[in-house]
Amino acid sequence: MESYIEKPLFSLKKFYFPSEWSYPINKNNKHIKDTYIEAINCGLFDGSNEKHFSYANGVLNCVTWFYPKYDYEQCMVAASIMMWIFVLDDFFERDHMTDGKQQYCIKKYEDILIFGNDSSYISNIQYMDLTPLDKYTLVLRKRLLDPTIHRIESFNIFIHYLREWFFSIIPLKKSKGNNHDCVPIEVYQFIRTINIGLFFVVGVNSVAVRTNVHGSFWLNPIWNRMVRSASRQITIFNDCVSYAKEINHDCAGENCLYILQKKLNLPFEKVYSIVISEAKQCILDIQNDEKLLIKSLGHISEEEMNGVNFLIEQLHEIICGNRDWALMTPRYIHGDSPFIETNGIDPSIVPYEIVLNPNLY
Repeated sequence: MESYIEKPLFSLKKFYFPSEWSYPINKNNKHIKDTYIEAINCGLFDGSNEKHFSYANGVLNCVTWFYPKYDYEQCMVAASIMMWIFVLDDFFERDHMTDGKQQYCIKKYEDILIFGNDSSYISNIQYMDLTPLDKYTLVLRKRLLDPTIHRIESFNIFIHYLREWFFSIIPLKKSKGNNHDCVPIEVYQFIRTINIGLFFVVGVNSVAVRTNVHGSFWLNPIWNRMVRSASRQITIFNDCVSYAKEINHDCAGENCLYILQKKLNLPFEKVYSIVISEAKQCILDIQNDEKLLIKSLGHISEEEMNGVNFLIEQLHEIICGNRDWALMTPRYIHGDSPFIETNGIDPSIVPYEIVLNPNLY
């Protein structure tokens, strides 16, 4: 694919983040090793393969950035989710994963998440004969159910968010079109708002934390508008850090900068300026909606309002944590990156989509 990267290098420091949105990294990191061991026991990884640990560590350390106030047990819930999500998403990028195989996997693991061992896909199979992803999906399901045993609506809310993300994978991959054409930016934005996964990343709190908010809060239109704005901001930032990688992997049609360059016929610098302004507006919209949300909930109890404030701050933490994690993870380092912060070459980095065993499912 023709490269749309231009020199000189630009800086990601142009992105706007409110100064008060500053949070320390979570000092708990035991969840990384423990989640990795669980994955090894399920057959997802080979414990003697250093590349497998590097992959898992690169995925699981995002939990320390996204959830700075979580304790160990809460980190284990979040880490199990992130492990499952990243493995599935990266696994689907492998060349041998045809449309038919992807559709099969999506339906299969949706069913196992909902029904567990009673899923028609595995109910007649001995545990030892289950695939690695089958086993790990059961581990994930149990970890989600244990803290929600007396509040099943929280489990159901979270499974809904996972399903939404699950069923956005193939449409996003199709959105790059044929012969390197791009779908309209509006189509991309609609799909990517779901596919970026923020709804389930925030939704982890419905499972891991007893916030005392009523289940109906997750349907609140102002809250959902805030999460959509945050999803758009994170999409723009992530599309910047992954720009070179996606061009290199022939996936530029899944990147908003590339799509806008094609649509507007503008140089990279102009397009970058456009998305920077849009990302800032997303933050300003969130701040405005926070005030409207709090005002609209004046009738709820102090205990529940504390839960709402916790979730609002968590949204801030995830937005900033995504920035900090994206700038330190090796996933986005590339010699052709147009950004100072992610431009480089690390010979130890192995493309993550080829690390995984092709027989996981």
